[in-house]
Amino acid sequence: MKSWVLGLTALTCLAVVAAPTASAALPEIPGLPPLGGPPSNARTFEVLSASETYSVTASEGCVSGHRTFTESTTSAVPKDEANMFVPRPGGEGSISTRNSGTESSPTSGQFSSNYIDNSCQPCHYDYGSTAVNGGSIAMLLAATPDPETVKISTAIGPPEVGDVTTGLCGGPIPAAVIEPSSTVPTDQLLSGKPVTLTVAGETRLEADSLGRPASITVSYDVMMTVKANGGELQADPGGPYSVTRAGKVKLDGSGSTPRAKIEKYKWSFKPIAADCPPGVSGDAAHKEGRTTSIVALCGVKATLTVVAKNGDRDTASTTVRVRPRGGKTWRTPFSQREAKGDPRTPKEPPSATALGGGDFAFSLFGGLNVSDCGRESASSEILCPLLEKGSSSWLDNGYELRQVDDPKGPFDGDFYVVSPQIRVKRAALINPSILPGSAFYEHNLAAGQDVAGFVKAVREHEGLGNGTPHSGHGGAMKEVLATPSGDPRRVIEQLFAANREKAKNLVDAALRRVERELDVRSEDPLAEIWSGEIDFYDEYQHKWIPGPGFRIPGPAMRG
Repeated sequence: MKSWVLGLTALTCLAVVAAPTASAALPEIPGLPPLGGPPSNARTFEVLSASETYSVTASEGCVSGHRTFTESTTSAVPKDEANMFVPRPGGEGSISTRNSGTESSPTSGQFSSNYIDNSCQPCHYDYGSTAVNGGSIAMLLAATPDPETVKISTAIGPPEVGDVTTGLCGGPIPAAVIEPSSTVPTDQLLSGKPVTLTVAGETRLEADSLGRPASITVSYDVMMTVKANGGELQADPGGPYSVTRAGKVKLDGSGSTPRAKIEKYKWSFKPIAADCPPGVSGDAAHKEGRTTSIVALCGVKATLTVVAKNGDRDTASTTVRVRPRGGKTWRTPFSQREAKGDPRTPKEPPSATALGGGDFAFSLFGGLNVSDCGRESASSEILCPLLEKGSSSWLDNGYELRQVDDPKGPFDGDFYVVSPQIRVKRAALINPSILPGSAFYEHNLAAGQDVAGFVKAVREHEGLGNGTPHSGHGGAMKEVLATPSGDPRRVIEQLFAANREKAKNLVDAALRRVERELDVRSEDPLAEIWSGEIDFYDEYQHKWIPGPGFRIPGPAMRG
């Protein structure tokens, strides 16, 4: 086990800090120099960038000190075959910014915040900052018992806070810090794509290596972005693939080479957030096999990793695009008719009321556009079937849910919509007091008014309109239903969730949202689909009053 040795100085009453030196602060870590080139199954790496920051704060007796160090690459790191890793049990390797041939490293850094204090006597020193060029930033790689992960550890030592006055203020505080490390997925490390290796954290000690009370804190943050050079293996996941939602798609990795050396085909599947409903888990699912299949509910990124017997591997990705389920099943049916004898039909005849000064108010309740779902409902209830009394869900009365059965698949166990029965049925109820045979109709016909055009306009207003967009209640709804976001069946076709209750709530919320949109966008059709002169009866004066320039839907006021 490697460790960091920390140098601090302490006597009972005296303390001194040593001047920083690059060699002391940046110890070289032995690499794996190639003998006649790297082993045949080794993977070499390019270093794209690297940086490190670390600090030490320590105190013992009268002494307290602090020091920080930062360093990063300043230019491209030359390729070096010594930067390699052997992907097999017990495999090791190292990656460094220092070239094994030229012994140079394109890095620069500096020590800063350097000071030491002695509380027993005035022995104080501030270093300021000290530039350091050409130091190594390195990572050590080692196989772990789990072949899916590789251990990475830093190849740095802590900054020293030592003796600068040739012993006048004391000697070092001895302490050892266990070498920090972390892991990286093997597939990610060897993917051939840039990957950032990170080791970061903080270590605290309450005694030096001799057991004497001390306070020591070392923090570190080392990052290196590397790219593995291509090995012999080449993963080929096929694709891109396409499948209808809730359908099964077969993925084929048989194009990977060389087939004779491939021992494992490992697939991972991760939903693409932009192609999926809110709340879908971003966790990856895993399967194995040269070919495999999944049930897809939304877009998926499929990643294939091929693994050789000697531990070498390669990774490549493709996508699975999901097409909406189409056809009549996933388009909301719409119907519009004129109904007679409905108890909701308005019956009040058109009328005129004198306001004084020769002005009149004209009243017309020509008709209604109502739900035709089989029973009376509130005007805002547009979707059929209507909700059952006391229920707030259309589940099993408008749509059904089905559970995905795809063990280890990305959507296994999720619930999605099937068998939609949602529809929109509307009925126009025309006031009989304006129809042929009524006193209103017969008077205006005899007076030479365009009463037939007037009634036709009322029917259009309560129905599909006159051909102009948004000119009738039913027509406005039909326009909304023609859009992907306004068609209830198309909206819920794409929805799913991890459990039945969540799926139900998600679908019902979407249906209520669409129903509100249908209600709002059909509330005020085109302001004028008929304009002309028509007579209204004034019961108070017992005479017919001309309404010149009357507009449907009106009403208009005329003097």
